[in-house]
Amino acid sequence: MPYKNYSDQLKYSRKYKREHKKEVAEYFKKWRKKNRKKHNKLMRLNYKRNKLKQIARVNAYSIPIPKILCQNCHSKPATQRHHEDYSKPLDVLFVCRKCNEKL
Repeated sequence: MPYKNYSDQLKYSRKYKREHKKEVAEYFKKWRKKNRKKHNKLMRLNYKRNKLKQIARVNAYSIPIPKILCQNCHSKPATQRHHEDYSKPLDVLFVCRKCNEKL
């Protein structure tokens, strides 16, 4: 299927993944088993590229999410932590999923 631009292709792939979650998950599970070395190599590379982000994420897990509203939109309950600056791992905003995607 030819796409006019990259954003159209991205929209299609996201829609497909949403509508076929189980099939996509099963496909990637099989791929990871079949290509274990390649998967591990990619994971190590990703960790090296985003080391500060990974460390901040692990440290932020120690902070429990309080039962409050999103600190950005103030309408939905906060379910995720958001880092403005990865060099400050314990300085997080508690936001809803939608706001975390926007931020």
